[in-house]
Amino acid sequence: MSLECFIRGDLEPLGSYFNSCAEIKLDRGVGIRDVVEGTLLGKQAFIAAGTEFYTEQADQLEFLAELEDYYVQVLTLTTDRYSGMLLARLNAEHVRNKLLLEASRTVTSALDPDEVL
Repeated sequence: MSLECFIRGDLEPLGSYFNSCAEIKLDRGVGIRDVVEGTLLGKQAFIAAGTEFYTEQADQLEFLAELEDYYVQVLTLTTDRYSGMLLARLNAEHVRNKLLLEASRTVTSALDPDEVL
């Protein structure tokens, strides 16, 4: 996915990735740290390949500058998206807990069992 984004010059493949499996990764307990670490491992692989491919120092520096810009965009998008998804889940859990608390208060404050039902 990263290679495709870098070659294309846009983040569309990353958007497709988020639409297809980001929720699944969150369900499996994959956190932002795991995703960022994986992304940075990909960056290291690109750096190694780029330094082998580009023999001129000026070309290497240009490649590294483009790569750095790309990874800043990727990490910004990734962390924003995962943070938003985690926040949405936290808010949903908060609403659920609030409703359960309200229901339990109603049950404990009622003296008549028929009123509870």
